[in-house]
Order: sequence, then structure tokens, then C-alpha cells
Amino acid sequence: MDFLLEKEEDLRELRSAIMYARPSELGPVRFSPPREDGISVSFPKAGLRIDLYIGRVENVILSPNMIDRSENLESINWIELRTLSIADLLLLKVTAGRPKDLEDVRAMGPTPEDWSVMVNELLWQLRNSPSPRKLLYSILDSLSRWNYELPAPKRLFDVIAELYSISKPKKLVFIFSKASPAERTIRPLELLNKLRGMGIKVEMIDITGMPESQRFNLYMELAGLVAMKRKYEVRRVFGSRKNPGYLFGGMVPALVVYYNNKMPADVYPHKSQLRGVSILKPVDFLEILLAMLEKEKREE
Repeated sequence: MDFLLEKEEDLRELRSAIMYARPSELGPVRFSPPREDGISVSFPKAGLRIDLYIGRVENVILSPNMIDRSENLESINWIELRTLSIADLLLLKVTAGRPKDLEDVRAMGPTPEDWSVMVNELLWQLRNSPSPRKLLYSILDSLSRWNYELPAPKRLFDVIAELYSISKPKKLVFIFSKASPAERTIRPLELLNKLRGMGIKVEMIDITGMPESQRFNLYMELAGLVAMKRKYEVRRVFGSRKNPGYLFGGMVPALVVYYNNKMPADVYPHKSQLRGVSILKPVDFLEILLAMLEKEKREE
């Protein structure tokens, strides 16, 4: 059995509860030396082991959304026992990636909605993980090994692979307007300033007052080119079928990524390949990139 606790104080409480409530038929209890993410409790006589994790299981953090999605199982005095949602259990299982985890996933029978919630949770994890690339690699590795045995959405692997491909770019170009919604520009601008301080070239294009024809040409030169190459859906992200690009940089600020100095390699926002993760936004890319670069800097 595994228990995931919110904080170290909970571990002390639960240790006391285990010692107090232990049935005599289980025999003596043994606590392992503390690990970085918790401890193990074993009852050798009964052949029982309990793993207690604090705040995370390996590279997956217990997030506020995970707690919100969890369901109350039972309350015993001061201890509230909850169970994680299928989507969050799914994330833990594909991160661990063992054969028995595949069997657990099959038994859970996740729906397409569960997979979509899992990927949205993964976006939060990547922004906050101490090892974002390691987390993505473990999921890619599991999905590639499980392959045809796992009834996952066909496009799931592509979305994970796209996130894994995020690396340090040569240049970032942010297209916005003074009339752009503040909630879509404040955080990206903060992140771009941090990334500029890490040696990445950052350019800003303010399209305020730019003629419509010039804005459309800019949209085609940047977003349209990437969309054709990457097979992204951007027409209705930055406009409509009849009027593509009219929101580009205005109501919908855009981020263009260059991995060389010549051709744009990626554009955000764009529609993902997975139902339920409808749009990958500039802030998704920037926060994941910053987390990865900060991890690399800590390891230098």
C-alpha cells in the first residue's frame, strides 16, 4: 500500500497512529531509514509493507489540483483518508512505467477524459518539477514500451513528445499589442525577462496601429509557416476560417520560437493533438523552458 502525505508533520502524525492502532497479530513494526521522498513501514510477520511519501512520489508532486480531484474515502478521528482520481493515478502509473503499472492502468480502464486531465496535470507538474525533462522522459519511455498494449489516445504520444522536445532556443519573439488582454501578457513578459537574463535573445513586436495587411503578412510569415510544417491548427486560434490571423498579436498574443536564426520552429498558442488539451499557450512553453534551464543551471 502507498500513502501520499501533504507535509512532514503528517508523517509524524501517521507514524504515531500506526504505532497506536497496530493490531497485535501484525507483529512488530519496522520503519526504514528516511528517503528523500518519505519512508517505508513494514510488518515482517504479516508480510506487509506500506510506503509513505511526503509531498511527491519520485518526480510527481502532490499538486493542489490533485487534492481537489481526490475523493474522501474515510475519516478516522483527525486523519482524513482520500483516494486520488483515476487521471492522477494514471500519471503516477505512466511515470513509474513498470509492467505491473501497465496492468493497473488496464484495470482502471481510463477514459479519453482521464487522459486529457492527466496531460493538463502534467503541464502543471512540468512548470513546478525539479526534474521536468526526467519526468517527460519516463512517460515517453513507458508509452513507447507499452505501445500497442495500452488503449491510450492515438495523439497522446505526439503531445508528450512535443513537450519533451522543448529545449533552449536561439531566439524568442513575442508579438503583442498594448490592447492585448493583460492576463495574456503579464506572465509571459515576466518569464521572457527571466529568460533574457539567462542568455536567450528576446525580441518584442508591438503591433499596435499596424495595418491589417501587414499584420496578416506577419501572421503568415511566422504562425502560418510553422503551422504548415508542424501540421498545427492555428487558423481558428488566431482568427477564423474566413478571416485567419485577425487576432494575431492583438487579442491573442503570440510567441514564436527559433532554434536557429533563420526559420521559426514553433508558435504558441496552438491547438494540441489531444482532445481536452485544446491549446498549448505561450506561458506553457515559457514556464516549462524556464524550469528545464533552472534545473540544468543547478546541476552545473
